[in-house]
Amino acid sequence: GLNHLVFHDPRHDQRRFLELFKNDLEPRLRKLD
Repeated sequence: GLNHLVFHDPRHDQRRFLELFKNDLEPRLRKLD
């Protein structure tokens, strides 16, 4: 299994990356638990 995941976005718009993570990826990851 996995202990942790690392998400990296090298682009300059970190705020957009965090918003996309919060709205799209976080809910999907929570369903896996």
